[in-house]
Amino acid sequence: MPGRPLACAGYCGLMARSGWRFTARGLLSAPLVAGGLVYVACDDGYVYAIDASSGRPRWRVRRGEPKPNGIFPPLAPVLAGDVLVVAGCLDGFGLPVAVLGLAAADGAHLWTYPLAGTIVTGLAADEKDVVVTGHSTLSCLDPANGRVRWTVPAPETNKPWQASLEQPAVGGDHVYAVTRLWGPSTATADWYLVMAFDRSTGADAWGVQVDGGGATLTVGGGLVCVGDSEGRFITFHRGTGDAGWSIQVRPKSGMPIRSGLLPFASPGGAVAIAGQQVDRPVITEQEIYVPSRNGDVHLLDRDTGELQRVWRVGVPALSIAASDDLLHVGGIQGLLVTLQRDRREVHWWRWLPVGRIDALAVADGLLYVGSGRRLAALNPATGAGAWRRFPARVRRSSYPSGTAERELTNEDLPWADTLHRPVRP
Repeated sequence: MPGRPLACAGYCGLMARSGWRFTARGLLSAPLVAGGLVYVACDDGYVYAIDASSGRPRWRVRRGEPKPNGIFPPLAPVLAGDVLVVAGCLDGFGLPVAVLGLAAADGAHLWTYPLAGTIVTGLAADEKDVVVTGHSTLSCLDPANGRVRWTVPAPETNKPWQASLEQPAVGGDHVYAVTRLWGPSTATADWYLVMAFDRSTGADAWGVQVDGGGATLTVGGGLVCVGDSEGRFITFHRGTGDAGWSIQVRPKSGMPIRSGLLPFASPGGAVAIAGQQVDRPVITEQEIYVPSRNGDVHLLDRDTGELQRVWRVGVPALSIAASDDLLHVGGIQGLLVTLQRDRREVHWWRWLPVGRIDALAVADGLLYVGSGRRLAALNPATGAGAWRRFPARVRRSSYPSGTAERELTNEDLPWADTLHRPVRP
């Protein structure tokens, strides 16, 4: 049955041509933009399809029970051809215990895949496969009907430790995932596994043990990239698992005090404290842009890992996206900064009346900003649109003269005088 069409009332405030804002009744996932629609899962129990250009809701479909007192955002939907795949909360408690396949055009229900004795910890897809991780299994599904092609269990561990599979990715001939170890009282081991499986059969292809914790996994440009809470950004050859290059992100002083005291949710849903954690990068043909919770964004050569440029934003960078010659960075306290990709210069910046910017995406000439219950679209070149009481600011000489050859500090930032005074809705 197709999804229910929605009127705008109660859900979104439409803005002018340059942007729009949508507000839901629960926490929203990171947005997925495709085919002129923006898809978001919400912990109110629905998945929404929103017109990408106007912000008007097209339809919504029930994906399960609401999640009361939600702290973590839901898993983002993924797209497999014309099938939208979302985590379904069908246990009566708002926990993601199933995977739903919906028609991307109208939300019609196509299939349901229930997980046995575990919850969904990650989703990935392309036109060929849907990959689902649970605490104890990784499964590959046929996107047309939801049938299981193969399933592999989590690695065996010695008690009291338990292995959990998460953060799946697909690329080339392999499926990838991170395995973390959990112990008593939710303690985690001081190492994790990066694993690759044959895409056709699920057979082990390679696995690498990495010291550290809090890993984020991204696949692109022939590389498997992992950032962790120790401040390391590590690369592996996608086909063989051979070690590539790595960098170490240093902790920084001068962070806002509230950043070090209060936890916040990352785009993947993990709670973390401001520090050295390296989050998911933007990978281009020649470069990798790496955000860090130490308040810096690093530009690295994709082939060698050579550090080419560092931009300072001054708050933990949670999300990042690229458009043309610009790089957009979202952080806590609602700071949104757009940088020139080819030089150390700020193009525009603005404080948004949100606690943190969890997710950014660029498509169809708009910059989509996800934060808690809110989703907004802005003009990526100017920052205009949505929350007009908090306009974008442009300063051509954004960093002080004489700083080109030295490391930037918070005192160098155009927004330094407001860094400790976040805006209010």
